[in-house]
Amino acid sequence: MRANPLTNTVLNLGLMATERGVRVVNHPSGIALTRAKTWLASLLDVPSPQTLVTTDPESARLFAEGHPQGVVLKPALGSGGRGVQWVKHPRGIRTAMLDVARIVPGPVVVQAYLPEADAGEKRIFWVDGQIVGGYLRRRGVGSFHHNLQRGGQPEATTITDEDRALCAAIGPHLRRNGIVLAGLDIIGDKLVECNTLNPGGIHYAEAFRTAPGPTIAAKTLQLITRTENTPEARHA
Repeated sequence: MRANPLTNTVLNLGLMATERGVRVVNHPSGIALTRAKTWLASLLDVPSPQTLVTTDPESARLFAEGHPQGVVLKPALGSGGRGVQWVKHPRGIRTAMLDVARIVPGPVVVQAYLPEADAGEKRIFWVDGQIVGGYLRRRGVGSFHHNLQRGGQPEATTITDEDRALCAAIGPHLRRNGIVLAGLDIIGDKLVECNTLNPGGIHYAEAFRTAPGPTIAAKTLQLITRTENTPEARHA
């Protein structure tokens, strides 16, 4: 199930389908829970940046005072980098929060800025407990955003032991909520976002793939449908 934005109508149709025995990937109730950036902040056993979720500018300012590298503000619900800002000094928090709320109303996620972001952000594709591929997103010229819609550039990357450990940490939480396909965004050794509604970009990972065997799309389809490595699956 993929929709942007996710409306109540789409969500209800997905729930109706599951009630009638149709397998929906990802499970609608799981998407409803995990698509909010607040969900990741609630997982204490998954390494992620120090995070505050609030609607109160003063609370956000106090949080920012403890982070000399600044903080990143994100709408709790949103995609494509909309409303995301890097606030380098606490005095800019109030204005930034108002700007974020105008773009996407609701709570704001305030995350400690990670200096490792200068080296890029990985998007790793997790499918039913396995890593099927990934790529690196570099910032666009004159921007701090890694999102490709905001000028970021895709590059090849390698999957490290730290990446695998993060995927293993969040895997049980995803499976418990009926999530089969997710795009995990990693900076350094921290998981910064978990995308379960619109985990796009597999075609970029495929463009940089050098390993032999089925394409990432074919492997994903095999895992989702639990099929064997048949000729039909390889050419899907």
